Amino acid sequence: MAEHYLVEPSIEHLAKLHAATEPRRRRLIIRLNQAPDATLQLIRMRSDLLKLSSSHLELKEVDRDFAKLFASWFNGGFLQLERLGWSSPAAILENIIKYEAVHGMADWRDLRARLDPPDRKIYGFFHPRLGHEPLIFIEVALMAAMPTNIQDVLSDERQRLRPSEATTAVFYSISNCQYGLRGVPLGSFLIKRVVEDLRTIFPHLSKFVTLSPVPGFSDWLRGWIDDVNECVSPETRLRVSDSLALLQDPASASDNTTKREVRDLLASAVGHYLTNVKSDDGLPWDPVARFHLGNGARLEQINWPADISPKGMAKSFGVMVNYLYDLDEVERYHENLAAHRKIAVSNRVLRDIGKTSFLAGPAPDTFSEAS
Repeated sequence: MAEHYLVEPSIEHLAKLHAATEPRRRRLIIRLNQAPDATLQLIRMRSDLLKLSSSHLELKEVDRDFAKLFASWFNGGFLQLERLGWSSPAAILENIIKYEAVHGMADWRDLRARLDPPDRKIYGFFHPRLGHEPLIFIEVALMAAMPTNIQDVLSDERQRLRPSEATTAVFYSISNCQYGLRGVPLGSFLIKRVVEDLRTIFPHLSKFVTLSPVPGFSDWLRGWIDDVNECVSPETRLRVSDSLALLQDPASASDNTTKREVRDLLASAVGHYLTNVKSDDGLPWDPVARFHLGNGARLEQINWPADISPKGMAKSFGVMVNYLYDLDEVERYHENLAAHRKIAVSNRVLRDIGKTSFLAGPAPDTFSEAS
């Protein structure tokens, strides 16, 4: 077939070459998907495959076949966006409780607090072949300003707004429900569709931001401190150690000056972590930063203490960050990162990064500065 195409590169010979080189495994997966309820079983099959492929390299090719097909089957044109409500099917709502991965829900009461009030929304992507199984969902708070901590967002005692009073849509939790769809870009489709829907319903909304976790930061910081301790003065080492001692219990800081010092250390370290710590492909190593910055968001603000739950303290010493989706700049920020590996960062975050003198700052050409 290849020889025929080289001699005569026609569309017919190309089609025959493509048919001859298509993996037989891929054809098998397509045929399996024709069975009733097979799509969900294939997703779960790939979930098992992903867990095995790290230790069985020979399975990587099999996973590539699944990934290629899933990218086609679960593209944005096939996905159904649903704005969930308290009257949504119970099976769907049960799955929302089960799959919430960022700020867990203990029961139906927690779900209702995030779903029922007029200033709270939950959107989900569904596929026609999966019934009540969500693919991914996002939780939204309508607020008067960009939040600095998750407690204010989730508190039962918060001041509730009429949607007409809100200026800011806050995406505070995004949960992928199907591990077997890892690598399929569901989240980027979801955010764009949700923004479109919110702008249609509430045209007065002027700002779209996240309140996002920083997973892995505490582990990275401990390793970084070990490295820093080898090359700084004893006085600096003592100051860093004293600051770190407060991280497990921010309330123990005895005065505002000490709290500012701890906050400055954390903000500088977080800014460095999110913008300078890269994967081999030159993109942010932190998965949440990689996701939002890759979608064209800007790293807007670093907040501490922002999540004082046990999980928040363990993962990031209580730090959370805001990513801003400036709708007029999303495409430019996305292209700057994708093509030039430049990260959109607010001037506020750049100032935070420079607050700790012993932390190596970013290279001047790393950032696309924005106010």
